[in-house]
Amino acid sequence: MPAFSFPLRGRLRSTLVWVGRLLLAVYFLVAALILVGRHVLMPQLAARPDLVEQQLSAALGLPVHVAAFRADWPGFFPRLALSGLAIHDAAGRPALTLDRVEAEIGWTSLFAFELRLHRLEIVAPRLVVRRDAAGALTVAGLPVAGGAEPGLADWLLAQHRIVVRDAQVEWRDELRTAPPLLLEQVNFELRNFVHHHSFGLNAAAAEAPGGRLDVRANLRGASSTDWAGWQGRLYADLGALDIAAWRPWFELPLDLAQGRGQLRFWLDFAQRRPTALTADLSLADVSLRLDPALPVLALERIDGRVALSRDDTGYTGELRQLALVAGESRVVEPTDARLRVTTSGRKPGGEFRINRLDLAALGALADAVPLPPTLRERLQALAPRGRLADFSLDWQGPAEAPEHWRVKGGFAALGLAAQQAWPGFGGLSGRIEGDARAGKLVLDSRDAVLELPAVLPEPTLPLTSLQAEIGWRRPGEATLEILLPRVVFANDDAAGELTGSYRYDGAGPGEIDLSARLMHAAGTSVWRYLPTVVGPETRDWLRASLRGGLAPNTTLRLKGPLAQFPFRGGHGGIFQIRGAIQGAQLDYATGWPGIADIDGELLFENERMLIRARRATLMDVALADVRAEIADLAAAQEILNISGRARGATQRFLDFIEASPVGSTSSTSPRR
Repeated sequence: MPAFSFPLRGRLRSTLVWVGRLLLAVYFLVAALILVGRHVLMPQLAARPDLVEQQLSAALGLPVHVAAFRADWPGFFPRLALSGLAIHDAAGRPALTLDRVEAEIGWTSLFAFELRLHRLEIVAPRLVVRRDAAGALTVAGLPVAGGAEPGLADWLLAQHRIVVRDAQVEWRDELRTAPPLLLEQVNFELRNFVHHHSFGLNAAAAEAPGGRLDVRANLRGASSTDWAGWQGRLYADLGALDIAAWRPWFELPLDLAQGRGQLRFWLDFAQRRPTALTADLSLADVSLRLDPALPVLALERIDGRVALSRDDTGYTGELRQLALVAGESRVVEPTDARLRVTTSGRKPGGEFRINRLDLAALGALADAVPLPPTLRERLQALAPRGRLADFSLDWQGPAEAPEHWRVKGGFAALGLAAQQAWPGFGGLSGRIEGDARAGKLVLDSRDAVLELPAVLPEPTLPLTSLQAEIGWRRPGEATLEILLPRVVFANDDAAGELTGSYRYDGAGPGEIDLSARLMHAAGTSVWRYLPTVVGPETRDWLRASLRGGLAPNTTLRLKGPLAQFPFRGGHGGIFQIRGAIQGAQLDYATGWPGIADIDGELLFENERMLIRARRATLMDVALADVRAEIADLAAAQEILNISGRARGATQRFLDFIEASPVGSTSSTSPRR
């Protein structure tokens, strides 16, 4: 290392010396140029306004006339002051006259071999900006951006800084057939650096009371003849405004037809296409259309931020503290949400995040919100209601048929309408977390409702309380298992708990293993909980015949493939409902005296039903070992067999015969 230190140090010192000498030479050269320019060139230029006219005409590509001209060099940049500057069109007619113009010549003119301005300031001009029916734009009769004379636009984009102060601009839009719009107190500034351009404009609109327009932009582009290659961001703040007053001249975001309040937005674009839109809204009495094919959405109030963007792989939508009021039944609290849908690439899919969501309000607004047709149809069919909290959903594949998905979040008072074999529910509260492979649902609900049209004859099952842990898993691609480690429920008829599982492998209705226990139940409600496999005659008979009483301890056991339900003869599975009965009454047939004070057992086992009473009474006659049995609940004609032993006075038996249809028949018979 010491062998190389001295040569390196010497080279560095020599380099610094030459750099210093070069800077010193540049300094003296610049100073000489300034002195020569200030005391020689500028006085000569001031005496030759025709040279300035020639340079400006060559730079703009249009004839230019200057009435008065002053040139000096007070600082680092030469300065020109022009009065009565007139720019003529290609036919030689005056197109634009500016009373006062100040300009500072930039040093880049030496390298560009043309006039380049460090600063151009125009004070109090009066301009007419016109867009004709074909969409061509002109300023004071001069074509801009794609017109016949693109030299003016390119020259403006080549200047470092252009400032317009206290201007008056009249906007005439023949393409929209709008009346003239007069903008007053217009201030404009344009800055250019190579291919980067930025501008700011603010003005007051006389035709829109209270409206103050503030527009800014950051752009990147090389030439006014190649607008397809431009990209950038446009910002606009309309201040306190009445949207309806601006609509004749501007196409506002989200197709706002009316509204009063505050609106500002950011628009990103590339290749003549918008790529992102962000809008901050604080509006009242709003009427907007989110999609041309959808109806108008009327809102009493809308506040928050809406952001939409798209790229080569998909699109994204975001809401920030968005709150809506559209009548008492449609209120959306301040909500944060994000939806990302990937339509192309290696993994199409999407993700959805939301901090809160009122499903009933969403359903009411769904007709006016742009949604995929399949999702809109599902919302209408399912009629969702309830609230989601800190909810997220991710999926891969098409949204209507995802290959993989994951869900997580809380919910309250959740409800969906039943769909064919799928159960419906209402009033469910809890949390869910899982994916297509496995997951868990935890419920802690009050005043819930289950709708089981494929299971129960009266599908609506009210529950005053429901606590449950429900899991699912997929051990194979075609196999789904539902796990019920614990379900506790209660309603006006009964209270109980159940455990079990359900397995579906894609063939048939699946296989079930379920055990349930009712701690107490009303005998008059037994018919409600019989599955639809039990014929309607049996249910109607139980509903009319089994009156009063309690079932203090009832159990359900259901196990086996549901395709073989109710497992006739006990083959292939188990179906059994067994419960004690206390104080019940059985009106077993129309017109016959009922059996009262029944203490015994009710049994549904496979295909048969059995009511067995250890003791009961029939017209004050004590009964024992009474059996009321239907041997085959699925038979075309269900036959009820009743047998038992009775003990009592002979007269009570005669009274029974007299009170029965037998007695009625004999009383109308001829007497011998």
